[in-house]
Amino acid sequence: MFEHIHFRNYNGSISNEELERDPGYNELLEQNLISKQTDVEYIIDGDRNCFLLPMPLSEEMRKHLIYFQSFDYIESSARYYTKRKNFRSYLLLFTYEGQGHLEYQGNSYTLSKGDIAIIDCMLPHEYRTSGSFWFHADLHFYGGNSTYMVPALFRKSQAVMHPANFQILQAQLEKMLRTIEQNQPFHTSIELQQLLFLISDDNKTKVEENNCIPENLKYLRLYIEKHFLDDLTLDMMADLAGITKFHFCREYKRHFGFSPKEYIMHLRMLHAEMLLQSTTIPSYRIAQISGFSSEANFISQFKKAHQMTPGQYRSTRR
Repeated sequence: MFEHIHFRNYNGSISNEELERDPGYNELLEQNLISKQTDVEYIIDGDRNCFLLPMPLSEEMRKHLIYFQSFDYIESSARYYTKRKNFRSYLLLFTYEGQGHLEYQGNSYTLSKGDIAIIDCMLPHEYRTSGSFWFHADLHFYGGNSTYMVPALFRKSQAVMHPANFQILQAQLEKMLRTIEQNQPFHTSIELQQLLFLISDDNKTKVEENNCIPENLKYLRLYIEKHFLDDLTLDMMADLAGITKFHFCREYKRHFGFSPKEYIMHLRMLHAEMLLQSTTIPSYRIAQISGFSSEANFISQFKKAHQMTPGQYRSTRR
């Protein structure tokens, strides 16, 4: 695990007060444009602590890209904990062995092997070793459309997930980390978003399996997947489902986690991405054959999703 990734290493025990007095630590923050956390306390304590920090990014890139802030994995002992709030960051917390304990949004969670937690670090939260050993990894990210994407992909009740395809997610995580070492912020942003989509898709599959989804909505989703390139209106889809438009939109989002329009846009975007990667078809034609109303609308929607134009996306995939 994490082969061919060159981490910095720190072993031993240190608190936030001790670290903040270290001139080398403050110089590291300044070099990497990392702001100090004010509402935080922690003790880092473990036999093995490996971490990666980002290369400095311009303010423009930090504004438009979902960017990597930090990553570390640690084999922590009983004293390890972090308590924090008011930090502009999202955190993916991976558990590999042992157990951790998380307090977040009024709920308590036991974090066991194969669990992934998603945390908005602006909100009060605390996590610590449960027992004597917890092997886990922390991935912090922010910027771009993350403040829209993360709440849209993960409901508040989905703070902790146990994905079936953990090894696939681990491979995607390591793929993303390698782009950081290569100082490729655009690639890092793309691979980070792909990791979020993979985690979300796995979780939505489980939610659907555990929920009793009405047959008319199952049929509608299959219909959308076959006809997403067509002009699908809410009135038409509601008629096919045999319910009112308002009820259709509400129930579709309740059962699948996104609205019909959001799902159609997601499918059209995937179709366009495939064409950009595998063909030389001009952008205006891809817009037409992927169901977008115009090239301008396609470019606008694509930039919202990827923080780059279709042409820039195509160049990164060559």
